[in-house]
Amino acid sequence: MWLFRRRRRNKHKVDATPAKQTQKADTSETTEETEPAAAATTEAAELAATATTEAMDPAGTAPTQNTGTNIPEALEQEAAQEHKKQKTLYTWHRDKHNHVSGQSGEPAGRVTLKNGVVIGEGVPKICVPITGEDREAILAQAKEVALAEPDLAEWRADYYADIRDREKMAGLLLQLQEVLGDIPILFTCRTVREGGRGQLPAEDYRSLLLWAAGRPEISLLDVEGMNPEVNTGILISQIRELGMPVIASYHNFSRTPKKADLELIFQRLEQTGADILKVAVMPKKPKDVMRLMNVTAQMHADLPCPVITMSMGDMGKLSRISGSITGSAVTFGTCGEASAPGQMPVSELKKMLAEF
Repeated sequence: MWLFRRRRRNKHKVDATPAKQTQKADTSETTEETEPAAAATTEAAELAATATTEAMDPAGTAPTQNTGTNIPEALEQEAAQEHKKQKTLYTWHRDKHNHVSGQSGEPAGRVTLKNGVVIGEGVPKICVPITGEDREAILAQAKEVALAEPDLAEWRADYYADIRDREKMAGLLLQLQEVLGDIPILFTCRTVREGGRGQLPAEDYRSLLLWAAGRPEISLLDVEGMNPEVNTGILISQIRELGMPVIASYHNFSRTPKKADLELIFQRLEQTGADILKVAVMPKKPKDVMRLMNVTAQMHADLPCPVITMSMGDMGKLSRISGSITGSAVTFGTCGEASAPGQMPVSELKKMLAEF
């Protein structure tokens, strides 16, 4: 069982004291059917490769960068200057070196977005993806989302044909905000590696997210926490320095990792310093769904930040409506086209979440 590092609630240091050891798995877990050896080997190799890409420095304060090109200084300065001009538009506040967010004195494990939306408190929040490929389609979907009144709207920028044109991106964000009103925007560029359409080189991916972190229309940013081509610890630290809360995410569209591997994935995501951790996996049998839900409840109890999990496809729908029990803080629904298998209409989600 893995030991998870808990960050000390002060301004400059990271607590090196391990948290209490997580509860031992039910002995019935040992009777589970063994996954194909090749898949397990691939999963372990992938996790090991990511672990070597981002190693914590001797002080335990931040991951050191072993590969890739540094972010251009001019880009960082431009993003910081733009953010300073717009910072008063954000209603999200936090001490930059811990997970305490929202208003002063708010407990750890919560992230407060604009319009009072609190991730990690109360009923799981509903987020609806916007997946249009051009401006007209995106704004048309946004109007449907606004009518459905979810808690969040996710702009899947990887679907947008002009993702490399910052001027068009900026203009579209302004229009999105006008249409969505007070609904917070989650900005996501999902790569092909994790089931999306984004094919940006690693440097362009980092550059795009740093640019998005300076945009006042955006309230939350998704970063792929297990991407081996990006030093996510450094990237997330830079994004948070610009005043933007971050989701560190992991997606597996082929299988559900073993319990120990899921715990390792959460550990790796937590070490990036993100404010929220997200894991989405594909089940092959009902036991996979239950395993993810059990690990979610364990992580919700052990980690100092909100967690989001889902078991995809029709088989995993139970995981999308059981957040009040497992501790998953956000569920994703639709107002039309789904961005992932198993997503349910917002109207149905609202009814089911109300029952729990």
